Amino acid sequence: MKINFERVLDYFVLASLMIVFCSLFDYSLAFVNSHVAGGDMISHPWISKSLKEQWENGFFWSWNHGWFAGFPFLYFYFYPIYIVAVIFEKLGLPEAVAFKSMVLFVVCLVPFLYYVTLRRLLSIPVAAFATTLGIAIFLNELDSRWGGNFKSLLAGQMSHQFGLVMMVCFFSYIAKKEPNKLGAIFFFTLAILAHVYSGLYAFLILVCFLSAELVKKKNILPYLIGPIISLGLSSFFWIPFLYYRSYTIAPINNSLVDFSEVLRVLQMSQLLYVFLYFGGFALILINILKKNEWVFSAFLFVLTVMSAVGMMFLNGTPLLHIRLPAEIYLLALLTFIVGLQNLKIKKSIEWAVVGLASILVLQSILPSRYLDLKLPKQLRMPVSDITSWWTWNMAGLEIKANSSYVQGVWDFLKLVEDDEGRVAVEYGDYNDFGSPRIFELTPYMTGKPVMEGLLLESSPTYPTYFYISFHFNTSTWWPGFPVTVPDRNVAKGIKYFGLFNVKYFVAAQAQTKSDLDKLKILSVYENPFFKVYLINSDSRIASRIEGLVPMVEAKNPLMMTVSNLPESLDRLVEIRNGISSSSSAIKSASQENIKLIPLEGRWEHQGQSYNILQTGATPENPQKILFKISYFPNWKTNTGEDVRLVTPNLMMVETKNPTLSLTYRAGKPEKISIIVSLLSFAVLIWMKAKKYISKKLFKKIFRRQTIG
Repeated sequence: MKINFERVLDYFVLASLMIVFCSLFDYSLAFVNSHVAGGDMISHPWISKSLKEQWENGFFWSWNHGWFAGFPFLYFYFYPIYIVAVIFEKLGLPEAVAFKSMVLFVVCLVPFLYYVTLRRLLSIPVAAFATTLGIAIFLNELDSRWGGNFKSLLAGQMSHQFGLVMMVCFFSYIAKKEPNKLGAIFFFTLAILAHVYSGLYAFLILVCFLSAELVKKKNILPYLIGPIISLGLSSFFWIPFLYYRSYTIAPINNSLVDFSEVLRVLQMSQLLYVFLYFGGFALILINILKKNEWVFSAFLFVLTVMSAVGMMFLNGTPLLHIRLPAEIYLLALLTFIVGLQNLKIKKSIEWAVVGLASILVLQSILPSRYLDLKLPKQLRMPVSDITSWWTWNMAGLEIKANSSYVQGVWDFLKLVEDDEGRVAVEYGDYNDFGSPRIFELTPYMTGKPVMEGLLLESSPTYPTYFYISFHFNTSTWWPGFPVTVPDRNVAKGIKYFGLFNVKYFVAAQAQTKSDLDKLKILSVYENPFFKVYLINSDSRIASRIEGLVPMVEAKNPLMMTVSNLPESLDRLVEIRNGISSSSSAIKSASQENIKLIPLEGRWEHQGQSYNILQTGATPENPQKILFKISYFPNWKTNTGEDVRLVTPNLMMVETKNPTLSLTYRAGKPEKISIIVSLLSFAVLIWMKAKKYISKKLFKKIFRRQTIG
């Protein structure tokens, strides 16, 4: 049997890369039945659990009550990695193990898919070198918020990292001028579904390629078939995402990014990144001189530079500059790769590159004391925190020193017989308990919704929650909106939480406990660290409004509820689309004394419908009903009456009916988008099946003619 030595060498190089990479982690921890601990990843298992329950209940789109007074589920967050977790669970793994296995899966995709897909473009040694550079970028330790490195993945940016890998894989097809291949369609679709930024930059890479082809005066229409199918396949996500953006509130970037900050985040002091930036540019010049193809790499380089410079002009936008560096690093790497692809290099030189790749692997991943003594300081890039980060997160909450006290709070809340009340937790640094955001896991552990949540920046209640938290703790993190920070006032904070049907408040600081005790608020659970108070015992999801509710018009109604804090908490005001009012419109709106009368009701149909048993309304005496649920246009009444927005981000229905049901329904954008996705899938199957059938038919006809 003839041995394919090149294939054997491929397997050997890939195995070597995977062994070196995986030696960093105690991957057995992924199979310990404990919950992850770290950053906001701690709340992500709730997404996987909710996704599984959503599918089991027959929903593709649904309302999730878990965070920020409720929010439409996976309209503004991302599917793929949570689908993997659900699949692992369906294969028999416990929920916590399935989730951690998904994290390990995403981590191991980095070296594996980088090499496998880049190998399509490059020779074995150069592909190994490029993969090593990609691994070095992934293991970079500068900042855990950027979403492109190992730290950020363990802090919760799994979707972003997965999307970046898909973006690189898609690039490997674009660089070979194969955007219509099944692999290109698959990876482009996943890059879009995985994260907004990876989808955006995969699209921009495609634009660079098409622009390069236009410069070369080539017809680009044949290259559009695959990308259009990808856009169609992913339309079930991006069509609702774009359509409903006006019904959300994204945080504003109030960071001033100057040139020195750009240089810092680009890591211009690190030899690796200087090598990538200037190496890509140098390869473009070399290819120009050698009259090789260079236009595509030049466009990629321009996109890299524009992205870096663009960070200085993102003030006042939701596109935070801390999210772009990961894409910039990889764009620089891809520019470098295209330059290498177009440059014809002797085999001996290519294999010499493996030596440099080995040094980078040794110094960036497994530092050698001997090499540290021999090499320049610039090549010393030891990865110091990788093992500790992995162990801290994957070992789980259960082994943390104080986790039993958090578990005690969860055990109590789980036993509370209340299908309506929400929980709020005093803002604080809870790292000692496993994560600063540990209580975001409350919906998963107790079935009770919380006011804090998984950085759902799009939620209209998101900034309002943090503003209310200032009344308990003036060090509360603020998501970027211009606001005057209020004085500490626990009584007012309780009142405001009542507007969102928060019934239970978990206090941690001694001062807060003392303030609540002085107000004679009932304590229902206590342990050495935490105290749970019943702060709004008679609150209900639905209330009848007694009094006049004034109305104002605004160009961006939801934004009015944030820009008018605290007036939007103090005054129930209906806000409609119309001529933009002044910023003081809510404050100046005349309002009678309003009283809320709690109404009996119950959730039905897996939390997608709320029924009021008695509204108190008649045809002659209509009533205004306030629903303490975040406003979203998909909520409809069974009677066809309008669902209106009132501050603070809640819903109101004026009804003449003695009973009333509010139900969450998929709208036209969802229905249109799923039809587009299904049609695109059918077209893809038809295209591939047609090609296969044609080949078989041709062979059959040829065989008959030969026999004849």
